[in-house]
Amino acid sequence: MPFEYLGPETDYRMLFVAGYLWDKIADKVIVDLDCLQARLWHYLPHTYAEYISNDIYDHEDRPRAITFYQITDVEMAKQLDRCDILLVFGHNGKDNANISQSISRIVEKCHPQYIVLETIERYAIYIEDITRMLSGYTLDQNVRITPIVQLDRLHNRRIMLLRRSDV
Repeated sequence: MPFEYLGPETDYRMLFVAGYLWDKIADKVIVDLDCLQARLWHYLPHTYAEYISNDIYDHEDRPRAITFYQITDVEMAKQLDRCDILLVFGHNGKDNANISQSISRIVEKCHPQYIVLETIERYAIYIEDITRMLSGYTLDQNVRITPIVQLDRLHNRRIMLLRRSDV
């Protein structure tokens, strides 16, 4: 299975995001785009209205309490009718052009209140480009995270947290 390296040892990035979203999710619809395991779900209080996720793989460790669709991010963007909080973990640069387009489509259609974009540091330029194209959003946090333990599969990460300007 691809991405087997994304286990609990990579959750340092989730903890930061969970802290940011902690008091913002009550009664909200959270969309975790291309989630694989939906690891953030484990760290959030379950006060949201719904946690929706998609991926082309149905990972056995994915929590069964979330609404999951085994479809591409392009299909997900087409079918969504509500998204209050959009999560995109692991944007992998120019090879991930579809997800950038899906983000634009979801933002245009659903106007989420909060957007979380995350990637490894060397691809940060791509999520910076996304933040520039999203009008009506304010950058709340632009964070670099370096794991304490340096292993080949753990990378310096960039997390950008955006808030819709009227929130």
